[in-house]
Amino acid sequence: MFLPNLDKGLSNIMHLLISRGKLAAAVWSEPSKVPLINMPISTARQQLQDPLLGQGVPGPFSLADVDGLEKSLLKAGFTDIRSETITVTFEFDSAEA
Repeated sequence: MFLPNLDKGLSNIMHLLISRGKLAAAVWSEPSKVPLINMPISTARQQLQDPLLGQGVPGPFSLADVDGLEKSLLKAGFTDIRSETITVTFEFDSAEA
């Protein structure tokens, strides 16, 4: 999600893998499903009065579109692509923690 050129980055990764090598990647979902990251980004957008901050550039949500990511992987030569949604819960003892 932080590759400046996703197609080139994935293509390079593909070529660096050993024969029958595998790539595992974890990316964040859409902003509404990741408030821990979305809140500070939304706050920065409001303070900078820039609603487009982060759009079209690498960032935590740039690969949230599963279909788009799968298309990019296919374009780079990956096969047998599988995706899985995992729910991550952050728990804190208190606000101070």
